[in-house]
Amino acid sequence: FPSTGESPGLPSFYGGPIRRADGSWIATLGLYWAGQPMTPSPDGPVLKMSVVAISSADGYDWTFLSVVANATSGPHSSVFGPDENDLALQADGKTLLCVLRMDGDGPCDSGSRKANGGTGGDYRYYAASVSSDNGVSWSHPEPIVGAGCARPRLLSLGATKPILMSGGRLCVENTTDLSLWVNPAGVVKPGSGGAWSKHSLS
Repeated sequence: FPSTGESPGLPSFYGGPIRRADGSWIATLGLYWAGQPMTPSPDGPVLKMSVVAISSADGYDWTFLSVVANATSGPHSSVFGPDENDLALQADGKTLLCVLRMDGDGPCDSGSRKANGGTGGDYRYYAASVSSDNGVSWSHPEPIVGAGCARPRLLSLGATKPILMSGGRLCVENTTDLSLWVNPAGVVKPGSGGAWSKHSLS
């Protein structure tokens, strides 16, 4: 992996691992593609990250499976590319959900307070991507409008039950609170961010 000049561009392990319906494992990590040019950002030149899925039959040997999202995924490009994310198995027991942080900073300056899914500044709401073929392919990430932007965490409560999502930095609503979002049906369909209700953890 290339170096940013300050530290090696090592992959970041984020989502999973979770067990798929066929008994194998799937997880996600962030990586920088070799040979990628540096791009300007508010923090100086950076490499844009992509989130990829990796799979394993035994939990020890892992292989590349697919690209979940990159810096040009979905309706909005981003400065840093997607990075923090998490995985869950949806209520049907076979469809995978990946919720992603779609940019690296997400400052809440005056320009970022327009944040409707990614307009104004670097702020991006979480985005949802879905796979119905065991992680071989993924839908384009769609914004979960009203959700946070930093370190999403998912928990599926099982078949026919809700999915929980936690996270923070919802500063476009003038709060530093940590929040919990509930998807009552445990289902997010391709091409949508899903239906979530927000609850304050404080």
